[in-house]
Amino acid sequence: MTESLARRISIFLSLNEENVYNYFNPHDPAPLYKRQLGNEILDYITSSISSAKKSSLIQFNVTCSRAADIKFADALMHAVKRHYMVKRAIKRSKVDRFKRRSFKILSVSLAIVVALQTTYSYLFTNEILHETFHNGLEVLTWVILWKPIDKLIFHWNPFLKELSTMDKLITSEVIVIEKHKNKIPASELFSVAMHA
Repeated sequence: MTESLARRISIFLSLNEENVYNYFNPHDPAPLYKRQLGNEILDYITSSISSAKKSSLIQFNVTCSRAADIKFADALMHAVKRHYMVKRAIKRSKVDRFKRRSFKILSVSLAIVVALQTTYSYLFTNEILHETFHNGLEVLTWVILWKPIDKLIFHWNPFLKELSTMDKLITSEVIVIEKHKNKIPASELFSVAMHA
């Protein structure tokens, strides 16, 4: 039970007719559901999901003061999910550019290594020079290939984690809670459940 709670990340938002505009950019004249989000809510969401792992579930808990404020919850969640869809598209283009660039650097490096190996085998016929340059060429080959191979193998994880987190934010569950002014105490709920 504690593991499932630890994997769930809840983002709590409180909405009413007065504070809903605080979540959006005040200078954006677009309709509410098309507005850009404000920096404060983006910072809050970013700090809330900073501990997210691959197996974490993200959910939004939106508390509304009245039933009429639920329409604001829909507009806000539409804006949040649209924001992260745009961010995901930008991040995917960066990942594609990273892949293309890394593979280009690797292919250029391999071409340089093949060219050096080919010219080396034809140039040096003396055995002492042959061994000396052979060892130097092996070191140079590793130096040339090290960075592209390192990027292709080890630098994927941050990109994949960000994309996974954005996908979770886009498909996250939204729980809208209407806060009643006449709350029933938990003891009364328990006694009603016992008599039922």
